[in-house]
Amino acid sequence: RFQVEAKCLARIDSSNVVRVYNMGMGSDGQPYLAMNYIEGESLDKIIERGRINDLHRFRELFGQACSALQDVHNRQIVHRDINPSNFLITPTGTEAELLTLVGFTFARPIKDPTTLQVGEVVGNPYYMSPEQCLGEAVDQRSDIYSLGCSMFEVLTGAPPFPRKSMVEAMSMHITEQPILTLTDIPEFAPVQAVILRCLEKKPEDRFQSAADVNLALVGQQVKTKPF
Repeated sequence: RFQVEAKCLARIDSSNVVRVYNMGMGSDGQPYLAMNYIEGESLDKIIERGRINDLHRFRELFGQACSALQDVHNRQIVHRDINPSNFLITPTGTEAELLTLVGFTFARPIKDPTTLQVGEVVGNPYYMSPEQCLGEAVDQRSDIYSLGCSMFEVLTGAPPFPRKSMVEAMSMHITEQPILTLTDIPEFAPVQAVILRCLEKKPEDRFQSAADVNLALVGQQVKTKPF
């Protein structure tokens, strides 16, 4: 997994994805990755202080998240562990913030059967897609489901199926429909529809690319062709 993580990262060139410069084995026999240092804090720490109810900030951050995911998917890699703890947020000295996607431990080339095996269940159970929970084959659309879970938590303070055991959460991802009500922040009504589409049970019913999610977040019409 360590070697695959390094190889996946080495293929990605994106301003919103952590970079790997080198890998090797230390004198004590421990493997290492040399990566760029990122200032800031993870999105889950920001959520602990309160949900994000500024629509402009929400769109800016998740626009960058979509850009990062699209760059990953363009390299035919699926992340498999999208959740708020793997988004690092760095202040830039202005009102803008830089989002960086990290946490590629479970990343795999989509079309490499030697590293992406049916029946392998990995990831954070509170953000996993139904097909991921079932150990089925996954692709970009699984990451989009997990992105939807992350957006859900940013607006509500909790993932779609919180305060459950891991097994219960996985079962609910497979069988239950999430409830998202944002009546107290009505300007987020268009975003609510985007999140719920990301959280569709069937991959073909979700957005088919992260780029399409980004278009929908800013109110543009998305006509997605089948995956």
